[in-house]
Amino acid sequence: MKDTESKQKRIYRVFLLEDHEFMRGGLRAFLSIEPQLEICGEAERLEGATEAIFESKADVVILDIALPDGSGLEFTKDLRNAGFEGAILALTMHPESLYANRMLQAGANGYVTKSDKQELVLEALYEVLKGNEWKVQQAKQGIQSDRTEKMEQAEQLTDRQIQILELMGAGLPTPKICERLNIKTATVNVQRMRMKERLGISDLSELTHFAVVLFGQNP
Repeated sequence: MKDTESKQKRIYRVFLLEDHEFMRGGLRAFLSIEPQLEICGEAERLEGATEAIFESKADVVILDIALPDGSGLEFTKDLRNAGFEGAILALTMHPESLYANRMLQAGANGYVTKSDKQELVLEALYEVLKGNEWKVQQAKQGIQSDRTEKMEQAEQLTDRQIQILELMGAGLPTPKICERLNIKTATVNVQRMRMKERLGISDLSELTHFAVVLFGQNP
């Protein structure tokens, strides 16, 4: 009986890694209402986040995939390589069909989008804390057939290519892409060339259009 009560009263420590204060504040307020959850730390950048997560003794990290100083996808891999054994729940605006499997392969336990209802995010959080995987395929209503087709095509791209494509779709010039991903101009150019080959695209303008269709509406 005492063991059961102990499990029911366990407090899970949650670390928030999200650069938008409005979104982070909303998560903080929403999750703080839960008696079994405690916000143990927050960060808006990847720099110093690994150390902060370990120091906070977090049971779960909720992270945005797109952060000002790098990719949450790569950070997830690095955090696992550093020995983090807690749960990781990715939170993002990106199309799930493009990122869910990539995040799970990188070491995340689950994936939810910022358009999901709070109740669904909470359900996902408790599931990953149990050690379960969480991936909900979003409904296709309202998604243009052109975008859906391009999502399927983009599945064949590598993680790095998707990251470059995402920043292209957001309108970032090559120097900014290099800065955000900490790579050289030559690397961006080579990856663009390989993307065009894989996607059957002839020129850069067509590749840019492809990127805008997928990511142009995401912040």
